[in-house]
Amino acid sequence: MTGATTAAAAQKGWRSSMTEIQWDRDEVTSIVVGEFQRFGAFVEGLSGEDLDVTTRCDGWTVRGVIGHLTGTVVDILAGTIGHRPPDVQAEAYGSWTVPQFTAALEAATESLEVHLRSLPDAVWNGPVQGVTGQVFATGVLTLAHELCVHTDDIDAALGRSSIEDRLWEISVRWLATEFTRLEYEPFTVELRGLPRFDINGGGPVVATDPANFVRVATGRMESSAAGIDLDLNIYGRDRRHIGV
Repeated sequence: MTGATTAAAAQKGWRSSMTEIQWDRDEVTSIVVGEFQRFGAFVEGLSGEDLDVTTRCDGWTVRGVIGHLTGTVVDILAGTIGHRPPDVQAEAYGSWTVPQFTAALEAATESLEVHLRSLPDAVWNGPVQGVTGQVFATGVLTLAHELCVHTDDIDAALGRSSIEDRLWEISVRWLATEFTRLEYEPFTVELRGLPRFDINGGGPVVATDPANFVRVATGRMESSAAGIDLDLNIYGRDRRHIGV
């Protein structure tokens, strides 16, 4: 799947009314599979030395970040997601090389697409087990959001910039849904190049670029550094996100 195809699928799949964003199962699957394919190609372009560089994720090198993401999709396919904390996932791949990660991500991505497309409507139309108020499609899209923020972690460590605008937009839209689910105080999101999102009816305006908004919302940047007066770090509202 090309980036253009993924972007088109994303635009087709989003049906939004302010913060009430519904995700179509076929488009969600296409987005997540496409982003894992992109990430696999990104990893393939890294060097062995790159894997040992320290990132802003506490205690994680680039290898640890990739290990966490690899472990996440492996655990999903094994039906054991949630059993291994992120740190344990990262540690499990502590000696892996770029070719090993590339091969594992390629195989896991192929299996993930088959798995997601095989799930019955009853699953897709239901909630995420253990996550109050989150619909299944939004839960699946968490994977694309994690690929966004962790690719940014690696970019920051290596002094690169590889994330396309479409992936920042996917992450912003996912976050808008999460802010509503987590019952944040009302506020309005007006980011450059994106539609407005009124969180829980809307209120004080948050205006910045999408990348900095995502970084603030995931604890990777202080709110003040992005000109935001609100505490938007989702880690403070949902411990499930710790380590993401």
